[in-house]
Amino acid sequence: MRLAARTGLPVFVQHDISAWTLAESLFGASRGAQDVIQIVIDETVGAGVISGGQLLHKSGRVLVEIGHTQIDPYGQQCYCGNHGCLETVASTGSLLALAAQRLPAQPDSLLNNQPLTLESLCAAAQSGDRLARDTIASVGHHVGRILAMMVNIFNPQHILIGSPLNAAADVLFPAVSNTILQQSLPAYSASIQLAPTEFSEPGNVRRRSPDQRRAL
Repeated sequence: MRLAARTGLPVFVQHDISAWTLAESLFGASRGAQDVIQIVIDETVGAGVISGGQLLHKSGRVLVEIGHTQIDPYGQQCYCGNHGCLETVASTGSLLALAAQRLPAQPDSLLNNQPLTLESLCAAAQSGDRLARDTIASVGHHVGRILAMMVNIFNPQHILIGSPLNAAADVLFPAVSNTILQQSLPAYSASIQLAPTEFSEPGNVRRRSPDQRRAL
């Protein structure tokens, strides 16, 4: 390990979502919690799990590969080769593609006559635009289905969401939460705390103090 030799410090390599999940458990939104599911909705969709206070991981890879869990067996082909993976309906790219597909039938949408971006989509949702709200809610429902299964397996105290869609959390979070409540064991889901991550992305852990970073 050249980096370790040059710095004299221990060096660990970890999947970015797993590292982000660990950072949140040490310094962020799930600090002190023993059982946590963290989901990331971005260009890809993934998750990290803290169980019994320990990060579930496998060297060099994320252990919880939810992005390639099938949602629709007749759905779009994913780059992994399968059809209907969660990423094909819940990644930010698929979200924008769905909004663009629906837009011609919605002439009154605020999204007309402006670039269609995550920022404009979330802003329109915050302004009450039905197309934007329905499109973001559809992502929440798909993600909630997978999280409901994870709740039944891991029985978490907290579920964290890290996503640029958190800018429209008042749309995304109820869709996720309601789906979890409808499709998971009530004894497990009733007391779960659903919250945004404290760090907006993995690299933001660099803003912590040197002592906190060393704890990672």
